[in-house]
Parts: sequence; structure tokens; C-alpha cells
Amino acid sequence: MLIIILVLFGLVAGILAGMLGIGGGIIFAPVLFYMFEDQGLQDPELWAIGSSLFCTMSSSLSGTLKHMQMKNIYFNESIKVAVFGVFGTIVGKAIATSPYFSQQIYIILFSLLMIYTGINFLLKALNWEFSVQYREDSESIQWPQGLKIGAGGGIVASLAGVGGGIVLVPMMNLYYKLSFPKTVSISEYAIILISFSGALQMALEAPETGGISSYTLGYVDFGTSFAMVIGAIFGANLGAWLHNRVNLSYLQILFACLIFFVAAMMIYDTFG
Repeated sequence: MLIIILVLFGLVAGILAGMLGIGGGIIFAPVLFYMFEDQGLQDPELWAIGSSLFCTMSSSLSGTLKHMQMKNIYFNESIKVAVFGVFGTIVGKAIATSPYFSQQIYIILFSLLMIYTGINFLLKALNWEFSVQYREDSESIQWPQGLKIGAGGGIVASLAGVGGGIVLVPMMNLYYKLSFPKTVSISEYAIILISFSGALQMALEAPETGGISSYTLGYVDFGTSFAMVIGAIFGANLGAWLHNRVNLSYLQILFACLIFFVAAMMIYDTFG
């Protein structure tokens, strides 16, 4: 029964990712966190971070393959972002596994990320967009820019268990004024390496207890993650098919309200 539930949650995450272009981590991480907490695991936030990063890496790999088929790949720029993103995950992991990082801090951080994501979806749904003069796609990201973009995304990835796309995409699209298709392509590719680095570092840690399944390494529960990844892969294809067949504005508003509610409940359960 647990496997079916995980597959269904992965399916929902995949559908939303395919329809709305969100990273799966915003769904994977809170579901895994509450599941690990409910099972009484010590440090459920660390288990959620490690396992969610593995899920995010797998789903981003699927997305990148689609971009490769469309010949929408910017390899050199993705590497510039990913290299510094890997260094960012080292910093983020050091903070997450330090005595100063607690379950309460994790919930506050993730709740703020959810609120930020929800606000962005509301702005899109209401067509409150800023007029931006985008650069030509032939203009390349330089190494100093890759440092700022990647480091920020990597730190957030290892602190929250998301791929870092919620940092990478706005920075490249709004601050550095790259076109949205190019931004998404660079972000998807970079997230593979960023998530892999973050998940690997969490896998090399030594938790005091085992995970939910028997297939764990460090703070990564592969048995639990695989079930969500399977659902996400099927969901992403379905979401892509539904993308032009439903009114996305209503869905964006509904999703924004949902994550506002989840963020409020996470904070209330912890501090209420």
C-alpha cells in the first residue's frame, strides 16, 4: 500500500512538472519529510533532503533527454552553472548537517520557498509580468555569472532537498535576461549534476537509524525514492500532453493556493 501511495504522489509531482514547469522537489521533499517523520526516523529533514535530491536528479535527467531530442541544449553554459552549483551543495550540506540546523529551521526554510513559488504562480496566472528585454541566445553565460547562479542554487538544493531551479531560473531569466526556453534548458541540465552531488554527499553520511525501506545508503532511501520516481516519469509525460489541453491559469491559481495551505500547515504543526 505504501508503494502505491508513493507512486501516486510521484505521479502528481510529474503531472504538475509537465504542465507547469515546476521542479519535482517542491512536491517530493514535503511528502518524504512527513513520511519519514511519521515513521519516527531521527532527523527526518535530512532523510527528506537526501531522498528528494535523488528523485529530483532522476526527473531532471528525463527532462534533459527531452531537451536533447529538441536540440535545445546549452552544454557549456550548463556546466558553468553546475560546477559552482556542486560547490554550493557542499556549503549547503555542511549547514544542513551541522548542530545549528534543526527540523524547525528546515520547515521555516521550505515554507518560505513554497510561499515564494506560490506567489510566482499567482503572478503568472494573473498575467502580472514585467517587460524584460532578453539577450540573444547566442550570448553566453560567463564564469563569474555561473558562480553567482550556481552557488545560490546549490546551497538551496542541499538545504531544502529541491534541485535549485527555483533559484536558477529566476536569476537567469530575470536578472541575467536569458530567454525562458534557454533558461529552462540550462537549469534542467545543471540540476542533474547539482542534485547528484547533493544526494551523493547525503548518501555518504552515517545516520543513526535506517530508512523506511531496506535499500538505503546514508540519508538516501532508494526504495522509497524509486517508487516516486516511477510515478513522476509517467506523470511528466501525461503533464506534457495535458499542457495545451487545459486552462493553465486556473491550475496555477489552484496550485498556488494548495502550496500556501501546505506551508501554513507545516508552520502550524511545528509552532502552533
